[in-house]
Amino acid sequence: MALHTSTIEVSQESGTVRDMPLRQSATTTLAFVIAALLGAGCGASTSGPAKKAASRTTTTTIRTAPDTTSATSTIVSVSQPTASSVQTTTTLSVVKTAAGPLVANENGWTAQGLEGSVPPAGSCHYGYDGNWVLPDPACTPGSITPLVTSSNLSSTICRYGYSASVRPPESLTEPEKFALMQAYGDTGSPSQYEFDHLIPLELGGSSNLANLWPEPNQGSPSTFNSYANYGMNAKDGVESQSNYAVCDRGYPLALAQKEMATNWVLAHLQMPN
Repeated sequence: MALHTSTIEVSQESGTVRDMPLRQSATTTLAFVIAALLGAGCGASTSGPAKKAASRTTTTTIRTAPDTTSATSTIVSVSQPTASSVQTTTTLSVVKTAAGPLVANENGWTAQGLEGSVPPAGSCHYGYDGNWVLPDPACTPGSITPLVTSSNLSSTICRYGYSASVRPPESLTEPEKFALMQAYGDTGSPSQYEFDHLIPLELGGSSNLANLWPEPNQGSPSTFNSYANYGMNAKDGVESQSNYAVCDRGYPLALAQKEMATNWVLAHLQMPN
């Protein structure tokens, strides 16, 4: 992931800004920070004669809202002349982290169990797109395996039998299904729910608990995908569509993963079928 650096110089006297190739998503945060710094500098003073010009530099790191493409570091320099000609320079490093699902350790499970933790009972709440159920993003944000990349699709998710090769055994998943049903406050029969990978295995999803949720069975695989004939519910058809979009139509892997993690119902409208 490339790290790009931009520099901004702000003059307190003229209020001009030079060399400002900022990303739009960081502009508001930077403007707020610069205004706060200049406001603080207006009340600064020194005592005693200054024998020669001096400078003082402080550095602060602020993490902004995640970006969807790359990590960007922006350096902001604010110079504030004082009555004694002592120059104070404050440097801010605004670090932006890439947005997207959590990255698991390999496939998100070992023989000892599934990676991650189960939220407390009753702490998770379903969302809805119309009548279709969505997981709670605070409990189920989605998780991917780092072993699947856009450069090895043919040997991973686009290879027949891949999903079965990375799926954990039921002896590990069944106890976690019951625990997550309690977290979501489900009181129905377990057979009414699929222990679902929000980002499907065939799209590079992991079996970390951040990617698993008790999905109520709704509809059939062909509800949103007329070509789908395998699975338990409507989301299964969208999962098949997502794999086809990436493997056969060249749809970006990271984009498909993000769309499934955000809203699987809407994802079927965004990906080719």
